[in-house]
Amino acid sequence: MTSLDELTKKRSFAKTNFILNHRKILSLINLFGTEACESIQDAKDLMLKIENCYSVFLKAHDSYIEALEDSTVEKDIKIVLDTQFKFFNDVEANFISVRKLYNRFLNSTLQEVAARNAAKEQKKKH
Repeated sequence: MTSLDELTKKRSFAKTNFILNHRKILSLINLFGTEACESIQDAKDLMLKIENCYSVFLKAHDSYIEALEDSTVEKDIKIVLDTQFKFFNDVEANFISVRKLYNRFLNSTLQEVAARNAAKEQKKKH
């Protein structure tokens, strides 16, 4: 069985990886115009990485909570779990937010790429 300290470290490491990738993608999905069009693949790759980091965090958090419940006295369990719920919610809120921003970025940027390609085709025809 893994100790609570080891589970804490795993969960913290998973959260740190998530946050680092979250920050990286924010700089990409806030681009527009040519820069955004050139960054589509990087944004897609980072979003896959973020989804993986989030999944790893969820597993680490669940393992930590399980061990914490086993080691916490009954009278303190609500306070302890409320604190851990907030820890989880912070990561989850960031994931949901970045997912929405990424989808918006992808939709608008792909539309822009399509419009540019259509304009190029029109120029070729004339």
